Amino acid sequence: MNSQTQRCALITGASSGIGKATALAFAEAGINLALVSRSGEKLEQVAEAARNFSVKAKAFPLDLA
Repeated sequence: MNSQTQRCALITGASSGIGKATALAFAEAGINLALVSRSGEKLEQVAEAARNFSVKAKAFPLDLA
């Protein structure tokens, strides 16, 4: 990958289920994350787990509806 190219993804529903699984898979692949979910505490736990893969992960606890 080009050193000037950074991949990033916005994942909704990231605090549980398929959203969480997707977030962690993307983090493992080196993709920086913007994580959205209504559950702030769970969401921050997912962000922390993602950071263990040396990516940037920012939690946004909010409802997009």
